[in-house]
Amino acid sequence: MELRQLKHFLAVIDRGSLGDGARELKMSQPALTKSIQALERSLGAPLFTRSNQGMIATPFGHALETRARVISFEVGRTYSEFAEFLGSKRGKVTIGAAPGAARTILPKALSRFLRSHPHVEVAVREGFSDVLARGVKTGELDYALTNLVVKSTDENLVGDMLLPRQRVVVVTSPRNPLASRRRVTLKEIWPGPWLLQKMPDLLRQDLSAFFIKANLPPPVAAIEHDSAVLARSLLIEGRFLAYVSDLHLREEIRKGVLCPLRIPELKREWNIGVIFRRGSSIAPAANALLDHIRSVCARLPRYGYCRRMCGNPR
Repeated sequence: MELRQLKHFLAVIDRGSLGDGARELKMSQPALTKSIQALERSLGAPLFTRSNQGMIATPFGHALETRARVISFEVGRTYSEFAEFLGSKRGKVTIGAAPGAARTILPKALSRFLRSHPHVEVAVREGFSDVLARGVKTGELDYALTNLVVKSTDENLVGDMLLPRQRVVVVTSPRNPLASRRRVTLKEIWPGPWLLQKMPDLLRQDLSAFFIKANLPPPVAAIEHDSAVLARSLLIEGRFLAYVSDLHLREEIRKGVLCPLRIPELKREWNIGVIFRRGSSIAPAANALLDHIRSVCARLPRYGYCRRMCGNPR
């Protein structure tokens, strides 16, 4: 097995065909075919099935994909780190962040970091916990800021606490009649309409568990999404319900643009932190940015809003 063969393999996985993979790699299709066949011989297993729809990965191919991505990213990171040490190239940091962390933590942390590291390139990938966990495991991300529940569900991840006991709440628009109620029940909010993240999202699974425990079916999504920006706009404009970390929409809640509902049966606090791939090393630049992130988190209030504008008690 050679590194270039893994690069060729991933190009076919990503492009879905030998022809498109060869064009991306700027090599001939017969040469790419020969490379893939050599890789299959060295592993003793078929990696693709050939069909009219293109190249479809076999179970062996899917198993190799995860390893190949980790190897590819680690090799690239090694070259980048050595170039950084030698001063011949500016460093690069790639991190992930859940929507709440991206809005409340990263702006200040990045501003401070770039003042002291003006030649470092930073890439931020915003997403929900399941997507961020995949990125960390494959090595695409140096680390990710998200809830630490995802760490406990995967032995390949480790994590450090940044913000303990952050509330998870059901929010809605002040125009929703439920917003003026002192308290509501799970049965009353069950009909929705719900804005829910696509499965297998941990928040959605957590919400479903509360309803099942109360002998109710899991809520059905009126709109299923994977966009925090879209969800925020729909919540403000409509009368939808959403189950989110209050860190995500803290400013809107503080201003009364959105209202958290008081639901005695539904109380949840999650720990927010940074997750890493087990056994991975962190480049100096990535570590320096993490120091600024920790500093911002240390000064962040646990809760920063008042719910009187929504008719709820403090």
